[in-house]
Amino acid sequence: MRLLLITHLQKMLEAVQRVRLGGRAAIEEELDAVIGALTRRPESVAQLRSTGLLDKIKAWADALNGILSVGTGSAQLGQTVMRALE
Repeated sequence: MRLLLITHLQKMLEAVQRVRLGGRAAIEEELDAVIGALTRRPESVAQLRSTGLLDKIKAWADALNGILSVGTGSAQLGQTVMRALE
């Protein structure tokens, strides 16, 4: 499970670094992959909980969701302003 999480987290970092080029879709896909991996392996969730990593992963996922929401709101605001200026 550790290698799987490291792989997903590395892909997430790469997606965040490329967000300006590829948009937020890659970030959402990787976030879904991490959550899916945890959902499919309940025994690993118990292990992560006992080490305290599960709380860190949840906080990280919540922060990313918040950032994605702000990014979406900003993009929509930009589009609204551009339409108003036309």
